[in-house]
Amino acid sequence: MERKNDLYIRDKDIGQYLNEQGFRHALSGRQYIFEAIRLCMEEPRYRLQVVNIYKIIAQRSEVTYASVERCIRHSLQAAGIRETNKEFIARSVDFFLDRFD
Repeated sequence: MERKNDLYIRDKDIGQYLNEQGFRHALSGRQYIFEAIRLCMEEPRYRLQVVNIYKIIAQRSEVTYASVERCIRHSLQAAGIRETNKEFIARSVDFFLDRFD
């Protein structure tokens, strides 16, 4: 039960963080970034395995992992973020792990 509350708070905080970073809700990459951050928080070993993250998200979303990568990259560009997908996801996860742990 306590774990569910933690995840609820983290979901809300992740959404707020993405808003503050300039990600528009209309971009599918935003949802994929959200899922990637959650996956890495639940299983930190994924943080350095972005291809595995893409594959998991793709399977859940019924799209290709290349599509997930492309949508995330497009969302980063649209938000004016000049990091690679992997760098942004890792930095975001570090932000939340430092904040919640």
